[in-house]
Amino acid sequence: KLALTFDKTNYALESFKVNNVETSVYGTFEYLVKNATTFDIKAHKYATIKAILNVDKAENITVYQGSSYNNKVIAIKDGDNTIELNEVSCMIQIKPNSGCKIESLKVDGNVKTAGSDGIYEINLAEGMKIEITTSAIVRDQKAIVYIDDISLANYGFNFYRSDHSTVPMQSGENTLMFSADDNLFMFGAYGSDLSKMVVELNGVKVKPAYEGGTSYEVRLKNGDRLEIRLSGPNGIDEIELQSTNRKTIVYRIDGTRVKDRTLSPGMYIINGKKIIINK
Repeated sequence: KLALTFDKTNYALESFKVNNVETSVYGTFEYLVKNATTFDIKAHKYATIKAILNVDKAENITVYQGSSYNNKVIAIKDGDNTIELNEVSCMIQIKPNSGCKIESLKVDGNVKTAGSDGIYEINLAEGMKIEITTSAIVRDQKAIVYIDDISLANYGFNFYRSDHSTVPMQSGENTLMFSADDNLFMFGAYGSDLSKMVVELNGVKVKPAYEGGTSYEVRLKNGDRLEIRLSGPNGIDEIELQSTNRKTIVYRIDGTRVKDRTLSPGMYIINGKKIIINK
């Protein structure tokens, strides 16, 4: 029994005949030789595509051969890099590393834009020149993201920057450091019962991306407070609706003024009246 294995990564198989009969090959070809047999093989080596990639700071980006999902990284350095790939697998993807951004990417002098996932995809051509300018992201603005009980999103909770990078969140107050380029922020909660979910930005109710949905988009500024209450409105919201001047003054029983819009269960003095918050 004879086994033939073809290198289809570096060679193109033009034709394969067994005793002058055209035969298809998938993987290894096995043949039991009983008599005199002729194998006629025609193939050619794939051409090599050579391109130049120039980057100001290599540590700010990652270059992949093929899709980034395959994690086949091409090593690069600052300045010019020669990239050589064969003609049938000459696609590369380029993405900024965490905390970095691509300011400009040009192919033969023409500005290219990233896909919706922030990744640049380029099919190399012989002699192509790719020029990349990068920078580090300075996240010097701060917002507070409050989530009452993230466990209610029992199917998942996602909070994304504009480049689709994920921001981890937990129940309670989360300090979010960001830059203007991180806007718009997108987030979504997924659970078995989120029908009462309420979102407020600086006390103003935010509408979901679509009616009845639990996905949102917000543009944040320095000092903002974003409240995500998956369990729905708390007691202070209901009190405010009943207040004629829409201004609610809250004290704890010990006389401490409460400025937080989210009240934990307990007894409070609200607009001069004792109020029990039990949810």
